[in-house]
Amino acid sequence: MRYFFILLLILPFLSFAQKFEPIPEKSKPGYQFNLQKNFFPTETDYYKKVAELSDSLCYINSLLNNENNAMNEWISIIQQYSRVEATYRVIDLYLFLRFAINMNDEKADRESDSLRNMIRLTRTLIKQKIAAIKVKEADKITTVAPGLTYYIKTIRNEKLHILTPAEEKLIEPYRYTRSSGFYDDAFGKMKFEKLKTADGEIDVLRERSAWENDPDVNIQKSGSRMLFEGYAGQRDFLGYNYIQFIKGLNANAVSRNYEGLINEKLNSWMLPANSLQSFFDNIIKGAKENSEKDSTTKTTAPAPMRFTIQEATGKIEKALSVLGKDYKIEVANLLDPQQGRIDLFGDGNRIPIRGTASVYPVFPSIFYALNYEGYMIDLTLLAHEIGHAVQASLMYKNEVPMIYATGPAYFTESFGKFNELLLFDFLCTNEKDNIKRKVYANELKNKIDVLYGSTHEAYIEYSLVKGILYGNIKTPNDLDSFTVKAGAAIFPGLYKEQPEHKGLWMIMETNFREPLHNINDMIAAALAIKYYQLYKSDKVNFIARYLTLLKEGYHDSPPNLLKSFGIDIRDENFIKSVVEFVVQY
Repeated sequence: MRYFFILLLILPFLSFAQKFEPIPEKSKPGYQFNLQKNFFPTETDYYKKVAELSDSLCYINSLLNNENNAMNEWISIIQQYSRVEATYRVIDLYLFLRFAINMNDEKADRESDSLRNMIRLTRTLIKQKIAAIKVKEADKITTVAPGLTYYIKTIRNEKLHILTPAEEKLIEPYRYTRSSGFYDDAFGKMKFEKLKTADGEIDVLRERSAWENDPDVNIQKSGSRMLFEGYAGQRDFLGYNYIQFIKGLNANAVSRNYEGLINEKLNSWMLPANSLQSFFDNIIKGAKENSEKDSTTKTTAPAPMRFTIQEATGKIEKALSVLGKDYKIEVANLLDPQQGRIDLFGDGNRIPIRGTASVYPVFPSIFYALNYEGYMIDLTLLAHEIGHAVQASLMYKNEVPMIYATGPAYFTESFGKFNELLLFDFLCTNEKDNIKRKVYANELKNKIDVLYGSTHEAYIEYSLVKGILYGNIKTPNDLDSFTVKAGAAIFPGLYKEQPEHKGLWMIMETNFREPLHNINDMIAAALAIKYYQLYKSDKVNFIARYLTLLKEGYHDSPPNLLKSFGIDIRDENFIKSVVEFVVQY
Protein backbone atom coordinates (compact mmCIF):
# COMPACT_ATOMS: atom_id res chain seq x y z
CA MET A 1 0.00 0.00 0.00
CA ARG A 2 1.81 3.10 -1.21
CA TYR A 3 -0.65 5.84 -0.38
CA PHE A 4 -0.74 7.53 3.01
CA PHE A 5 -2.31 10.84 2.03
CA ILE A 6 -3.74 13.23 4.59
CA LEU A 7 -7.57 13.25 4.62
CA LEU A 8 -8.83 15.37 1.73
CA LEU A 9 -10.69 18.65 2.19
CA ILE A 10 -13.62 18.10 -0.15
CA LEU A 11 -16.49 20.15 -1.46
CA PRO A 12 -19.45 20.15 0.92
CA PHE A 13 -22.02 21.06 -1.67
CA LEU A 14 -21.75 18.19 -4.14
CA SER A 15 -24.96 16.28 -4.65
CA PHE A 16 -25.06 12.58 -5.45
CA ALA A 17 -28.76 12.38 -6.16
CA GLN A 18 -27.80 11.31 -9.65
CA LYS A 19 -25.62 8.21 -9.79
CA PHE A 20 -22.04 9.10 -10.62
CA GLU A 21 -20.48 7.21 -13.52
CA PRO A 22 -16.66 7.31 -13.36
CA ILE A 23 -16.53 5.88 -16.88
CA PRO A 24 -19.81 6.57 -18.73
CA GLU A 25 -21.25 3.44 -20.29
CA LYS A 26 -20.91 4.71 -23.84
CA SER A 27 -17.22 5.49 -23.25
CA LYS A 28 -16.19 2.16 -21.77
CA PRO A 29 -14.94 0.50 -24.98
CA GLY A 30 -12.21 3.13 -25.19
CA TYR A 31 -10.84 2.32 -21.74
CA GLN A 32 -9.83 -1.27 -22.27
CA PHE A 33 -6.70 -2.50 -24.01
CA ASN A 34 -6.75 -3.19 -27.71
CA LEU A 35 -3.99 -5.79 -27.72
CA GLN A 36 -4.61 -6.79 -31.33
CA LYS A 37 -4.14 -3.23 -32.57
CA ASN A 38 -1.10 -2.39 -30.44
CA PHE A 39 0.72 -5.71 -30.27
CA PHE A 40 -0.18 -8.78 -32.34
CA PRO A 41 -3.19 -8.95 -34.69
CA THR A 42 -3.30 -12.74 -34.43
CA GLU A 43 -1.85 -15.52 -32.32
CA THR A 44 0.19 -16.55 -35.35
CA ASP A 45 1.87 -13.12 -35.37
CA TYR A 46 2.66 -13.47 -31.68
CA TYR A 47 4.29 -16.88 -32.05
CA LYS A 48 6.22 -15.68 -35.09
CA LYS A 49 7.74 -12.89 -33.00
CA VAL A 50 8.52 -15.33 -30.17
CA ALA A 51 10.32 -17.60 -32.65
CA GLU A 52 12.33 -14.63 -33.95
CA LEU A 53 13.30 -13.76 -30.38
CA SER A 54 14.37 -17.33 -29.67
CA ASP A 55 16.46 -17.51 -32.86
CA SER A 56 18.12 -14.17 -32.11
CA LEU A 57 19.01 -15.21 -28.56
CA CYS A 58 20.50 -18.48 -29.80
CA TYR A 59 22.56 -16.60 -32.39
CA ILE A 60 23.86 -14.07 -29.84
CA ASN A 61 24.69 -16.87 -27.41
CA SER A 62 26.69 -18.61 -30.11
CA LEU A 63 28.66 -15.42 -30.73
CA LEU A 64 29.27 -14.95 -27.03
CA ASN A 65 30.64 -18.46 -26.76
CA ASN A 66 33.41 -17.60 -29.21
CA GLU A 67 36.62 -17.16 -27.28
CA ASN A 68 38.26 -14.55 -29.51
CA ASN A 69 35.69 -12.01 -30.66
CA ALA A 70 37.31 -9.01 -32.33
CA MET A 71 36.55 -5.39 -31.43
CA ASN A 72 34.02 -4.88 -34.24
CA GLU A 73 32.35 -8.17 -33.38
CA TRP A 74 31.89 -7.03 -29.78
CA ILE A 75 30.30 -3.77 -30.90
CA SER A 76 27.92 -5.72 -33.13
CA ILE A 77 27.08 -8.22 -30.39
CA ILE A 78 26.18 -5.52 -27.86
CA GLN A 79 24.07 -3.63 -30.40
CA GLN A 80 22.24 -6.80 -31.40
CA TYR A 81 21.69 -7.70 -27.78
CA SER A 82 20.17 -4.29 -27.11
CA ARG A 83 17.74 -4.75 -30.01
CA VAL A 84 16.82 -8.24 -28.82
CA GLU A 85 16.08 -6.84 -25.35
CA ALA A 86 13.68 -4.40 -26.99
CA THR A 87 11.89 -7.25 -28.77
CA TYR A 88 11.67 -9.18 -25.53
CA ARG A 89 10.23 -6.19 -23.67
CA VAL A 90 7.41 -5.84 -26.19
CA ILE A 91 6.49 -9.52 -25.90
CA ASP A 92 6.82 -9.49 -22.12
CA LEU A 93 4.59 -6.41 -21.87
CA TYR A 94 1.98 -8.09 -24.06
CA LEU A 95 1.97 -11.23 -21.89
CA PHE A 96 1.80 -9.16 -18.70
CA LEU A 97 -1.21 -7.23 -19.98
CA ARG A 98 -2.99 -10.43 -20.94
CA PHE A 99 -2.46 -11.75 -17.43
CA ALA A 100 -3.28 -8.40 -15.79
CA ILE A 101 -6.76 -8.24 -17.30
CA ASN A 102 -7.39 -11.95 -16.78
CA MET A 103 -5.38 -13.80 -14.14
CA ASN A 104 -7.01 -17.02 -15.38
CA ASP A 105 -4.83 -16.73 -18.48
CA GLU A 106 -2.29 -19.17 -17.10
CA LYS A 107 -0.87 -19.72 -20.56
CA ALA A 108 0.33 -16.11 -20.71
CA ASP A 109 1.86 -16.46 -17.25
CA ARG A 110 3.70 -19.68 -18.16
CA GLU A 111 5.01 -18.30 -21.43
CA SER A 112 6.18 -15.14 -19.69
CA ASP A 113 8.18 -17.22 -17.21
CA SER A 114 9.65 -19.31 -20.02
CA LEU A 115 10.80 -16.27 -22.01
CA ARG A 116 12.19 -14.63 -18.89
CA ASN A 117 14.31 -17.69 -18.15
CA MET A 118 15.47 -17.77 -21.77
CA ILE A 119 16.69 -14.18 -21.89
CA ARG A 120 18.15 -14.39 -18.38
CA LEU A 121 20.75 -16.81 -19.75
CA THR A 122 21.83 -14.30 -22.40
CA ARG A 123 21.91 -11.41 -19.91
CA THR A 124 24.14 -13.41 -17.61
CA LEU A 125 26.40 -14.61 -20.40
CA ILE A 126 27.00 -11.17 -21.91
CA LYS A 127 27.92 -9.76 -18.50
CA GLN A 128 30.28 -12.62 -17.83
CA LYS A 129 32.00 -12.19 -21.20
CA ILE A 130 32.31 -8.39 -21.00
CA ALA A 131 33.69 -8.65 -17.46
CA ALA A 132 36.35 -11.03 -18.77
CA ILE A 133 37.55 -8.78 -21.63
CA LYS A 134 41.09 -7.51 -21.17
CA VAL A 135 41.49 -3.82 -20.32
CA LYS A 136 43.19 -2.94 -23.62
CA GLU A 137 40.45 -4.64 -25.62
CA ALA A 138 37.73 -2.86 -23.65
CA ASP A 139 39.45 0.48 -24.28
CA LYS A 140 39.58 -0.22 -28.02
CA ILE A 141 35.85 -0.96 -28.10
CA THR A 142 34.89 2.24 -26.27
CA THR A 143 37.26 4.33 -28.40
CA VAL A 144 35.54 3.19 -31.60
CA ALA A 145 32.04 3.14 -30.06
CA PRO A 146 32.00 5.76 -27.25
CA GLY A 147 28.26 5.27 -26.86
CA LEU A 148 28.99 1.91 -25.24
CA THR A 149 31.42 3.35 -22.67
CA TYR A 150 29.08 3.63 -19.70
CA TYR A 151 27.51 0.23 -20.35
CA ILE A 152 30.86 -1.57 -20.53
CA LYS A 153 32.32 0.43 -17.62
CA THR A 154 29.33 -0.39 -15.40
CA ILE A 155 29.62 -4.12 -16.07
CA ARG A 156 33.37 -4.17 -15.56
CA ASN A 157 33.02 -2.23 -12.28
CA GLU A 158 30.69 -5.01 -11.17
CA LYS A 159 33.19 -7.71 -12.09
CA LEU A 160 33.56 -8.85 -8.48
CA HIS A 161 29.82 -9.59 -8.33
CA ILE A 162 29.47 -11.37 -11.69
CA LEU A 163 29.72 -15.11 -11.28
CA THR A 164 31.34 -17.47 -13.74
CA PRO A 165 29.12 -19.85 -15.74
CA ALA A 166 30.15 -22.67 -13.39
CA GLU A 167 29.20 -20.63 -10.33
CA GLU A 168 25.86 -19.64 -11.84
CA LYS A 169 25.12 -23.30 -12.53
CA LEU A 170 25.97 -24.14 -8.94
CA ILE A 171 23.40 -21.76 -7.44
CA GLU A 172 20.71 -22.24 -10.11
CA PRO A 173 18.87 -25.02 -8.18
CA TYR A 174 18.30 -22.53 -5.35
CA ARG A 175 16.51 -19.95 -7.50
CA TYR A 176 13.26 -20.94 -5.79
CA THR A 177 14.52 -19.29 -2.58
CA ARG A 178 14.29 -15.94 -4.36
CA SER A 179 10.74 -16.41 -5.63
CA SER A 180 7.86 -14.36 -4.23
CA GLY A 181 5.24 -16.61 -5.80
CA PHE A 182 3.95 -17.43 -2.33
CA TYR A 183 2.47 -13.92 -2.16
CA ASP A 184 0.18 -14.56 -5.13
CA ASP A 185 -0.74 -17.95 -3.65
CA ALA A 186 -1.71 -16.28 -0.38
CA PHE A 187 -3.60 -13.49 -2.10
CA GLY A 188 -5.71 -15.96 -4.02
CA LYS A 189 -6.89 -17.47 -0.72
CA MET A 190 -7.74 -14.20 1.03
CA LYS A 191 -11.37 -13.43 1.82
CA PHE A 192 -12.57 -9.86 2.24
CA GLU A 193 -15.86 -8.97 3.89
CA LYS A 194 -18.31 -6.48 2.39
CA LEU A 195 -18.54 -3.14 4.16
CA LYS A 196 -22.15 -2.10 4.71
CA THR A 197 -22.99 1.58 4.32
CA ALA A 198 -26.19 3.61 4.04
CA ASP A 199 -25.82 3.43 0.25
CA GLY A 200 -25.18 -0.30 0.04
CA GLU A 201 -22.19 -2.64 0.27
CA ILE A 202 -18.59 -1.88 -0.59
CA ASP A 203 -15.97 -4.41 -1.66
CA VAL A 204 -13.14 -3.29 0.64
CA LEU A 205 -10.48 -4.53 -1.78
CA ARG A 206 -11.79 -3.64 -5.22
CA GLU A 207 -13.66 -0.49 -4.15
CA ARG A 208 -11.03 0.76 -1.79
CA SER A 209 -11.28 4.38 -2.88
CA ALA A 210 -14.98 4.37 -1.98
CA TRP A 211 -14.41 3.78 1.73
CA GLU A 212 -11.17 5.74 1.87
CA ASN A 213 -13.07 8.80 0.62
CA ASP A 214 -16.33 8.29 2.53
CA PRO A 215 -17.38 11.44 4.43
CA ASP A 216 -17.84 9.34 7.57
CA VAL A 217 -14.43 8.76 9.13
CA ASN A 218 -15.88 5.74 10.93
CA ILE A 219 -16.54 4.14 7.53
CA GLN A 220 -12.94 4.85 6.59
CA LYS A 221 -11.71 3.17 9.75
CA SER A 222 -14.03 0.20 9.30
CA GLY A 223 -12.86 -0.24 5.72
CA SER A 224 -9.24 -0.13 6.83
CA ARG A 225 -9.86 -2.65 9.59
CA MET A 226 -11.67 -5.04 7.26
CA LEU A 227 -8.94 -4.74 4.62
CA PHE A 228 -6.31 -5.69 7.19
CA GLU A 229 -8.49 -8.54 8.42
CA GLY A 230 -8.64 -9.95 4.88
CA TYR A 231 -4.86 -10.03 4.67
CA ALA A 232 -4.55 -11.36 8.21
CA GLY A 233 -6.31 -14.56 7.14
CA GLN A 234 -3.01 -15.53 5.47
CA ARG A 235 -0.77 -13.84 8.07
CA ASP A 236 1.20 -16.86 9.25
CA PHE A 237 1.71 -18.23 5.76
CA LEU A 238 2.87 -14.83 4.49
CA GLY A 239 5.02 -14.11 7.53
CA TYR A 240 7.07 -17.29 7.67
CA ASN A 241 7.52 -17.34 3.89
CA TYR A 242 8.56 -13.67 3.86
CA ILE A 243 11.23 -14.28 6.48
CA GLN A 244 12.69 -17.16 4.49
CA PHE A 245 12.37 -15.12 1.28
CA ILE A 246 14.51 -12.30 2.67
CA LYS A 247 17.07 -14.80 3.91
CA GLY A 248 17.17 -16.38 0.45
CA LEU A 249 17.73 -13.02 -1.24
CA ASN A 250 20.47 -12.23 1.25
CA ALA A 251 22.18 -15.57 0.64
CA ASN A 252 22.06 -14.89 -3.10
CA ALA A 253 23.63 -11.46 -2.57
CA VAL A 254 26.40 -13.00 -0.46
CA SER A 255 27.03 -15.62 -3.15
CA ARG A 256 27.66 -12.70 -5.52
CA ASN A 257 30.24 -11.21 -3.18
CA TYR A 258 28.10 -8.50 -1.63
CA GLU A 259 28.02 -8.04 2.13
CA GLY A 260 24.33 -8.84 1.93
CA LEU A 261 20.99 -7.78 0.46
CA ILE A 262 21.13 -4.19 1.73
CA ASN A 263 24.65 -3.69 0.41
CA GLU A 264 23.57 -5.10 -2.96
CA LYS A 265 20.70 -2.62 -3.14
CA LEU A 266 22.90 0.33 -2.14
CA ASN A 267 25.26 -0.66 -4.91
CA SER A 268 22.45 -0.72 -7.48
CA TRP A 269 21.24 2.69 -6.26
CA MET A 270 24.81 4.00 -6.50
CA LEU A 271 24.61 5.38 -2.97
CA PRO A 272 27.16 5.27 -0.13
CA ALA A 273 26.31 3.13 2.89
CA ASN A 274 25.67 6.05 5.26
CA SER A 275 23.28 7.87 2.93
CA LEU A 276 20.15 5.92 3.95
CA GLN A 277 20.50 6.73 7.63
CA SER A 278 20.93 10.38 6.71
CA PHE A 279 17.67 10.29 4.75
CA PHE A 280 15.81 8.57 7.57
CA ASP A 281 17.18 10.80 10.34
CA ASN A 282 16.39 14.06 8.56
CA ILE A 283 12.93 13.05 7.37
CA ILE A 284 11.90 11.57 10.73
CA LYS A 285 12.92 14.84 12.37
CA GLY A 286 10.79 16.74 9.86
CA ALA A 287 7.85 14.37 10.41
CA LYS A 288 7.91 15.10 14.15
CA GLU A 289 7.80 18.83 13.50
CA ASN A 290 4.96 18.35 11.03
CA SER A 291 2.89 16.20 13.41
CA GLU A 292 2.92 18.94 16.01
CA LYS A 293 1.11 21.33 13.67
CA ASP A 294 -2.27 19.59 13.68
CA SER A 295 -3.22 16.86 16.09
CA THR A 296 -6.99 17.36 15.69
CA THR A 297 -9.01 14.15 15.23
CA LYS A 298 -11.89 14.48 12.76
CA THR A 299 -14.93 12.23 12.73
CA THR A 300 -16.61 13.58 9.59
CA ALA A 301 -15.57 15.21 6.35
CA PRO A 302 -17.45 16.78 3.43
CA ALA A 303 -18.36 14.60 0.45
CA PRO A 304 -15.41 13.86 -1.85
CA MET A 305 -14.87 15.46 -5.23
CA ARG A 306 -15.17 13.04 -8.11
CA PHE A 307 -14.17 13.22 -11.75
CA THR A 308 -15.36 11.29 -14.78
CA ILE A 309 -12.52 9.82 -16.81
CA GLN A 310 -13.00 12.56 -19.41
CA GLU A 311 -12.78 15.27 -16.73
CA ALA A 312 -9.69 13.66 -15.21
CA THR A 313 -7.82 13.26 -18.50
CA GLY A 314 -8.76 16.80 -19.55
CA LYS A 315 -7.33 18.30 -16.37
CA ILE A 316 -4.18 16.20 -16.59
CA GLU A 317 -3.55 17.12 -20.23
CA LYS A 318 -3.84 20.83 -19.45
CA ALA A 319 -1.67 20.59 -16.34
CA LEU A 320 1.16 18.67 -18.00
CA SER A 321 1.19 20.82 -21.13
CA VAL A 322 3.57 23.13 -19.23
CA LEU A 323 6.28 20.57 -20.02
CA GLY A 324 6.19 21.48 -23.70
CA LYS A 325 4.93 20.27 -27.06
CA ASP A 326 6.70 16.89 -27.16
CA TYR A 327 5.42 15.94 -23.72
CA LYS A 328 1.92 17.19 -24.50
CA ILE A 329 1.71 15.06 -27.66
CA GLU A 330 2.69 11.87 -25.83
CA VAL A 331 0.17 12.51 -23.04
CA ALA A 332 -2.63 13.08 -25.56
CA ASN A 333 -1.77 9.94 -27.53
CA LEU A 334 -1.69 7.75 -24.43
CA LEU A 335 -5.01 9.06 -23.12
CA ASP A 336 -6.82 8.97 -26.46
CA PRO A 337 -9.57 6.31 -26.08
CA GLN A 338 -9.20 5.43 -29.75
CA GLN A 339 -5.67 4.13 -29.17
CA GLY A 340 -6.57 1.27 -26.81
CA ARG A 341 -3.52 1.86 -24.61
CA ILE A 342 -5.19 2.23 -21.22
CA ASP A 343 -7.29 -0.28 -19.28
CA LEU A 344 -9.35 0.83 -16.29
CA PHE A 345 -12.05 -1.78 -15.75
CA GLY A 346 -13.13 -5.32 -16.49
CA ASP A 347 -15.20 -8.22 -15.25
CA GLY A 348 -12.40 -10.77 -15.18
CA ASN A 349 -10.01 -11.80 -12.45
CA ARG A 350 -7.74 -8.75 -12.72
CA ILE A 351 -4.38 -8.14 -11.04
CA PRO A 352 -5.28 -6.15 -7.91
CA ILE A 353 -2.82 -3.28 -8.29
CA ARG A 354 -3.95 0.32 -8.26
CA GLY A 355 -1.94 1.26 -11.28
CA THR A 356 1.13 0.56 -13.38
CA ALA A 357 2.59 1.90 -16.61
CA SER A 358 5.39 1.37 -19.10
CA VAL A 359 8.95 2.19 -18.16
CA TYR A 360 10.93 0.68 -21.07
CA PRO A 361 11.43 2.56 -24.37
CA VAL A 362 9.27 0.34 -26.57
CA PHE A 363 6.07 1.10 -28.42
CA PRO A 364 3.36 1.27 -27.23
CA SER A 365 3.55 2.67 -23.72
CA ILE A 366 0.50 1.72 -21.65
CA PHE A 367 -1.38 2.31 -18.39
CA TYR A 368 -3.27 -0.33 -16.39
CA ALA A 369 -5.36 0.04 -13.22
CA LEU A 370 -7.56 -2.43 -11.39
CA ASN A 371 -10.39 0.08 -11.72
CA TYR A 372 -11.22 3.76 -11.97
CA GLU A 373 -13.65 5.22 -9.44
CA GLY A 374 -13.13 8.91 -10.12
CA TYR A 375 -11.77 9.96 -6.73
CA MET A 376 -8.84 12.26 -6.11
CA ILE A 377 -6.58 9.24 -5.67
CA ASP A 378 -7.53 8.05 -9.17
CA LEU A 379 -6.76 11.46 -10.64
CA THR A 380 -3.43 11.47 -8.81
CA LEU A 381 -2.54 7.93 -9.82
CA LEU A 382 -3.26 8.59 -13.48
CA ALA A 383 -1.03 11.68 -13.51
CA HIS A 384 1.73 9.75 -11.72
CA GLU A 385 1.75 6.77 -14.06
CA ILE A 386 1.66 9.04 -17.09
CA GLY A 387 5.06 10.23 -15.89
CA HIS A 388 6.42 6.72 -16.47
CA ALA A 389 4.61 6.04 -19.73
CA VAL A 390 5.53 9.35 -21.34
CA GLN A 391 9.18 9.01 -20.36
CA ALA A 392 9.13 5.58 -22.01
CA SER A 393 7.67 7.08 -25.20
CA LEU A 394 10.15 9.97 -25.25
CA MET A 395 13.07 7.57 -24.87
CA TYR A 396 11.64 5.37 -27.62
CA LYS A 397 11.32 8.29 -30.04
CA ASN A 398 14.83 9.39 -29.13
CA GLU A 399 16.05 5.86 -29.94
CA VAL A 400 17.58 5.23 -26.53
CA PRO A 401 19.16 1.76 -26.71
CA MET A 402 17.77 -0.82 -24.34
CA ILE A 403 21.11 -1.07 -22.52
CA TYR A 404 20.38 2.47 -21.26
CA ALA A 405 16.66 1.96 -20.68
CA THR A 406 16.78 1.73 -16.90
CA GLY A 407 18.63 3.18 -13.95
CA PRO A 408 18.00 3.38 -10.22
CA ALA A 409 14.22 3.19 -9.75
CA TYR A 410 14.12 6.43 -7.80
CA PHE A 411 14.63 8.25 -11.10
CA THR A 412 11.54 6.82 -12.76
CA GLU A 413 9.44 7.21 -9.61
CA SER A 414 10.53 10.84 -9.23
CA PHE A 415 9.11 11.65 -12.66
CA GLY A 416 5.72 10.23 -11.65
CA LYS A 417 5.70 12.10 -8.34
CA PHE A 418 6.70 15.35 -10.03
CA ASN A 419 3.65 15.01 -12.30
CA GLU A 420 1.46 14.89 -9.19
CA LEU A 421 2.93 18.18 -8.00
CA LEU A 422 2.49 19.77 -11.43
CA LEU A 423 -1.13 18.63 -11.59
CA PHE A 424 -2.20 20.22 -8.32
CA ASP A 425 0.00 23.27 -8.80
CA PHE A 426 -1.90 23.87 -12.04
CA LEU A 427 -5.32 23.18 -10.54
CA CYS A 428 -4.95 25.40 -7.47
CA THR A 429 -3.43 28.17 -9.64
CA ASN A 430 -6.05 28.15 -12.40
CA GLU A 431 -9.23 27.19 -10.54
CA LYS A 432 -11.57 30.19 -10.26
CA ASP A 433 -13.91 28.74 -7.65
CA ASN A 434 -12.57 29.67 -4.20
CA ILE A 435 -13.66 26.47 -2.48
CA LYS A 436 -12.29 24.19 -5.19
CA ARG A 437 -9.06 26.16 -5.25
CA LYS A 438 -8.62 25.54 -1.52
CA VAL A 439 -9.24 21.83 -2.07
CA TYR A 440 -6.53 21.68 -4.74
CA ALA A 441 -4.13 23.78 -2.69
CA ASN A 442 -4.58 21.40 0.23
CA GLU A 443 -3.96 18.43 -2.05
CA LEU A 444 -0.77 20.05 -3.32
CA LYS A 445 0.33 20.29 0.30
CA ASN A 446 -0.53 16.60 0.69
CA LYS A 447 1.65 15.73 -2.29
CA ILE A 448 4.57 17.55 -0.72
CA ASP A 449 3.96 15.88 2.63
CA VAL A 450 3.97 12.50 0.88
CA LEU A 451 7.69 12.53 1.60
CA TYR A 452 6.67 11.36 5.08
CA GLY A 453 4.37 8.65 3.74
CA SER A 454 7.07 7.29 1.45
CA THR A 455 9.58 7.32 4.29
CA HIS A 456 7.05 5.63 6.58
CA GLU A 457 6.91 2.56 4.35
CA ALA A 458 10.61 2.69 3.48
CA TYR A 459 11.64 2.78 7.13
CA ILE A 460 9.34 -0.12 8.00
CA GLU A 461 10.67 -2.22 5.15
CA TYR A 462 14.29 -1.37 5.94
CA SER A 463 13.73 -2.24 9.62
CA LEU A 464 12.07 -5.55 8.74
CA VAL A 465 14.89 -6.61 6.44
CA LYS A 466 17.53 -5.67 9.01
CA GLY A 467 15.56 -7.41 11.77
CA ILE A 468 15.33 -10.63 9.77
CA LEU A 469 18.98 -10.61 8.74
CA TYR A 470 20.21 -9.79 12.24
CA GLY A 471 18.11 -12.63 13.67
CA ASN A 472 15.72 -10.40 15.64
CA ILE A 473 12.66 -11.31 13.59
CA LYS A 474 11.67 -14.98 13.62
CA THR A 475 7.86 -15.00 13.63
CA PRO A 476 4.89 -13.03 12.24
CA ASN A 477 4.47 -11.53 15.72
CA ASP A 478 7.96 -10.08 15.39
CA LEU A 479 7.04 -8.63 12.00
CA ASP A 480 4.05 -6.93 13.64
CA SER A 481 6.09 -5.42 16.48
CA PHE A 482 8.89 -4.18 14.21
CA THR A 483 6.30 -2.62 11.90
CA VAL A 484 4.76 -0.69 14.79
CA LYS A 485 8.10 0.47 16.18
CA ALA A 486 9.41 1.71 12.83
CA GLY A 487 6.09 3.13 11.62
CA ALA A 488 5.44 5.04 14.83
CA ALA A 489 8.66 6.97 14.28
CA ILE A 490 6.86 8.74 11.41
CA PHE A 491 3.15 8.48 12.24
CA PRO A 492 2.82 7.64 15.96
CA GLY A 493 -0.90 8.43 16.10
CA LEU A 494 -1.77 5.99 13.34
CA TYR A 495 -0.89 2.92 15.39
CA LYS A 496 -2.75 4.17 18.45
CA GLU A 497 -5.94 5.00 16.57
CA GLN A 498 -5.84 2.02 14.19
CA PRO A 499 -3.83 -0.79 15.80
CA GLU A 500 -4.54 -3.11 12.84
CA HIS A 501 -1.79 -1.22 11.02
CA LYS A 502 0.67 -3.49 12.78
CA GLY A 503 -0.05 -5.76 9.80
CA LEU A 504 1.04 -3.14 7.28
CA TRP A 505 3.96 -5.36 6.28
CA MET A 506 1.44 -7.68 4.58
CA ILE A 507 -0.26 -4.93 2.55
CA MET A 508 2.96 -3.32 1.33
CA GLU A 509 3.13 -5.35 -1.87
CA THR A 510 6.66 -4.29 -2.74
CA ASN A 511 7.79 -6.10 0.43
CA PHE A 512 7.28 -9.23 -1.61
CA ARG A 513 7.55 -8.10 -5.24
CA GLU A 514 10.76 -6.12 -4.85
CA PRO A 515 12.07 -5.85 -1.28
CA LEU A 516 13.45 -2.43 -0.29
CA HIS A 517 11.83 -0.75 -3.30
CA ASN A 518 10.12 1.67 -0.94
CA ILE A 519 13.50 3.28 -0.35
CA ASN A 520 13.41 4.20 -4.04
CA ASP A 521 10.02 5.81 -3.38
CA MET A 522 11.46 7.85 -0.52
CA ILE A 523 14.37 9.15 -2.59
CA ALA A 524 12.01 9.75 -5.52
CA ALA A 525 9.72 11.88 -3.36
CA ALA A 526 12.68 13.98 -2.27
CA LEU A 527 13.83 14.39 -5.89
CA ALA A 528 10.35 15.35 -7.08
CA ILE A 529 10.11 18.05 -4.41
CA LYS A 530 13.50 19.40 -5.44
CA TYR A 531 12.36 19.45 -9.10
CA TYR A 532 9.29 21.40 -8.00
CA GLN A 533 11.41 23.95 -6.17
CA LEU A 534 13.58 24.44 -9.25
CA TYR A 535 10.53 24.57 -11.55
CA LYS A 536 8.90 27.31 -9.50
CA SER A 537 12.06 29.41 -9.43
CA ASP A 538 12.99 29.16 -13.14
CA LYS A 539 10.46 27.30 -15.29
CA VAL A 540 12.03 27.78 -18.73
CA ASN A 541 15.52 26.59 -17.87
CA PHE A 542 14.27 23.80 -15.63
CA ILE A 543 11.90 22.36 -18.26
CA ALA A 544 14.65 22.28 -20.91
CA ARG A 545 16.98 20.35 -18.59
CA TYR A 546 14.17 18.11 -17.37
CA LEU A 547 13.08 17.05 -20.87
CA THR A 548 16.69 16.27 -21.76
CA LEU A 549 16.87 14.02 -18.69
CA LEU A 550 13.67 12.21 -19.74
CA LYS A 551 14.60 11.77 -23.39
CA GLU A 552 18.19 10.59 -23.05
CA GLY A 553 17.70 7.65 -20.69
CA TYR A 554 20.23 6.36 -18.19
CA HIS A 555 23.50 6.68 -20.08
CA ASP A 556 25.47 7.94 -17.07
CA SER A 557 25.64 7.78 -13.27
CA PRO A 558 22.98 9.51 -11.13
CA PRO A 559 25.38 12.27 -9.96
CA ASN A 560 26.26 13.10 -13.56
CA LEU A 561 22.66 12.92 -14.82
CA LEU A 562 21.54 15.30 -12.06
CA LYS A 563 24.53 17.63 -12.31
CA SER A 564 22.74 20.11 -14.56
CA PHE A 565 20.17 20.62 -11.80
CA GLY A 566 22.80 21.18 -9.12
CA ILE A 567 21.55 18.06 -7.30
CA ASP A 568 23.78 15.55 -5.52
CA ILE A 569 21.67 13.04 -3.63
CA ARG A 570 24.81 11.71 -1.91
CA ASP A 571 25.29 15.04 -0.13
CA GLU A 572 23.44 15.29 3.20
CA ASN A 573 22.66 18.92 2.39
CA PHE A 574 20.34 17.69 -0.37
CA ILE A 575 17.91 15.92 1.95
CA LYS A 576 18.24 18.64 4.59
CA SER A 577 17.18 21.30 2.08
CA VAL A 578 14.23 19.19 0.89
CA VAL A 579 12.98 18.52 4.43
CA GLU A 580 13.33 22.21 5.28
CA PHE A 581 11.14 23.08 2.27
CA VAL A 582 8.51 20.49 3.26
CA VAL A 583 8.36 21.64 6.88
CA GLN A 584 8.01 25.28 5.91
CA TYR A 585 5.54 24.79 3.05
